[in-house]
Amino acid sequence: MKEGFIVGKGNYAAIPFGNQLMVIYNGEQLKVCRTEQSARNFIDAHKKQIKAATVPVKKPSTKGSANNKKPLNSKSPTKKTNGRPPKRKTV
Repeated sequence: MKEGFIVGKGNYAAIPFGNQLMVIYNGEQLKVCRTEQSARNFIDAHKKQIKAATVPVKKPSTKGSANNKKPLNSKSPTKKTNGRPPKRKTV
């Protein structure tokens, strides 16, 4: 069984996950690595991304929020027409 390790001030950890190591950063699971060396390499690369601020930040979900609805424009059709003008009715 593999042993885990902590890097830095405890922001990064690699914990045993079966025969592999799971890399965790601030409580978030980042990657599962096969060897200790690959986990250390990944952590080093991730540290550099954090310093350069190139890591994407997850935005909180606004699903179900009342503010998420778009106001209706006067030009937008109320029925779904897929961008086509409505059909004329014959009399």
